[in-house]
Amino acid sequence: MTAREFNAFLKKMHSDSHAIEDIYIFYYPRIVKRISEKYGYILAEDVAQEFFLKLIQSCDKQAYVEYPTSWVYTCAENIAKRKIHCDSKYTYLLQETVAAKKDDIINKVFAEDILGFLNETERQIIYLYYWEGYNQTEISNILKLTHSNVRQIHSRAIKKLKKWLKM
Repeated sequence: MTAREFNAFLKKMHSDSHAIEDIYIFYYPRIVKRISEKYGYILAEDVAQEFFLKLIQSCDKQAYVEYPTSWVYTCAENIAKRKIHCDSKYTYLLQETVAAKKDDIINKVFAEDILGFLNETERQIIYLYYWEGYNQTEISNILKLTHSNVRQIHSRAIKKLKKWLKM
């Protein structure tokens, strides 16, 4: 969304209810994605909703916004920081999010170390099955192998992994 479009929507918000919908449709998922990467999904949704509530309340006071995306993200970040600072519920959620991210990093490093013992096809099948959530039929279509071949390779890979874990 260009600066001109964004500011035109802000000016029309008084008279046209669809103007806020256009801004909402464009920026809501972006705010949620941006904030959830740093602070977690629950806080991100609350921040996005509060941002639009404040935008509606102050629409007649808004000056021209030169860089709307930067402005929106900065406002959302400030709301998130204030919420974390003022509300212990969000502080706890942030701690959980940071802990989960650390666990994800540890699991990824561990998984890469383990999967190094498998050949390329076995690695692909294990990755697609356990990390991406595909079933064996879908994996056979993706890798252009027969279903029975995928099943056998999967079984063989699991045996290798179990043997490696017992070391």
